[in-house]
Amino acid sequence: EARPLLDLLRFLVPVAGWRDVVDLGCGDGRVTRDLPFSRVIGVDVHRPHIDRLAEADRSVYWKCLDISRDRESLPEADVCLVKDVLHHWPSALIRDWLTWARTCGKWKWILFVSDVHQSADGTDCILGGYRAVHPDLMPLKEFALIKVTEYLHKAVLAMDCKQTTRVVEYSPADLIV
Repeated sequence: EARPLLDLLRFLVPVAGWRDVVDLGCGDGRVTRDLPFSRVIGVDVHRPHIDRLAEADRSVYWKCLDISRDRESLPEADVCLVKDVLHHWPSALIRDWLTWARTCGKWKWILFVSDVHQSADGTDCILGGYRAVHPDLMPLKEFALIKVTEYLHKAVLAMDCKQTTRVVEYSPADLIV
């Protein structure tokens, strides 16, 4: 099922000049190991996966982190891949994480791969549950993601993070000279 994505990346990586990727929600690592980047970092919250993968495959850097709670510790890379994650998150978490990710400064691009056969009735899910998320429906619609392609029942979406600037907030006390 991931073959079309890997073929797309084999084309995009050299054209875009991307060198490294962080795969958030890498799961069992099968797709992560085949990513065509010079440096690959696989991140997942499930420690047994990460421990097993770190022992078996040292060509990838494996990290056990929670994508949402440990967001400030997530590794930097040219590209962040979020494959088959968003359709397991409730809409509020998707909005919160995408808003943060767009301006965090860790990645130039974020690529999302998700099931797209979302019901138009706005059905949400609990964390770890499931419902597809279509780029033309909420919550993804508000982020104006770039639709790269669709294959099978999935869409590959991109977010350009280079065009945004990080907003620095100051308290009134910071402005006193």
